[in-house]
Amino acid sequence: MNALITTALILLSPILLIQGWWTRRTTPVLPEAGPPFTGRVEGANRSGVILHLIVLGESTAAGVGARSHDAGMAGQFARQLAQRTGLDVAWRAVGRGGATARQTADELAPQLAGADGDLVLVMLGVNDSIRLTGPSRWRRDLLDLIDAIHAHLGPTPILLAGPPPLSRFPALPHPLRTVMGWRSTLLDDVVAEIAATTPGVIHCSTPLPGPDQFAPDGFHPGELGYANWARMLADALFGEKR
Repeated sequence: MNALITTALILLSPILLIQGWWTRRTTPVLPEAGPPFTGRVEGANRSGVILHLIVLGESTAAGVGARSHDAGMAGQFARQLAQRTGLDVAWRAVGRGGATARQTADELAPQLAGADGDLVLVMLGVNDSIRLTGPSRWRRDLLDLIDAIHAHLGPTPILLAGPPPLSRFPALPHPLRTVMGWRSTLLDDVVAEIAATTPGVIHCSTPLPGPDQFAPDGFHPGELGYANWARMLADALFGEKR
């Protein structure tokens, strides 16, 4: 598939460049969720035990498309964890719009120094897909990110959310949408390979979103999209199939 994508990029490059330019000009720019960047969800057990969740990565980790981090992935996933474990879940969001895996390893992961972390959810792939990061480079950058997380938090379990299926993004026109969908699938295969060979790392492909699950920009999840995505991630973490 890599050769097919390369050929498509060459043949369609003039169209893709124009469509990319037009998409950037016409797509609304939504803000990242502001503070607070931390929160807590109470579990039913009332045991006093706290599970510390860190959500790390690109604009989805930064809560773009939601009114707050509590309504974005950090809060939604924390609620899923609290419901399934009965524990209190303290969450922390460390994200930045436009971040790649390389930038996350070099610039965002150091923010975890001294933090409490029992589980790290990593959300990346859109920007690396758009920037045409190759599979080998993507693999190296993700492995470096895993090493950086462990350097700051110790052997904390990591849940890698696969790159979202760009072929379903309403903001992207065809054929740009199709080609970017190929790219995100290619990178998702690498994420699955890393998880299969790296202890303590779990992979979950990102679900195919319905039209009602997008934010107004047609590019990021809305709050319903985050809720459904968080449920699927929790299913993967706990080995459940639906």
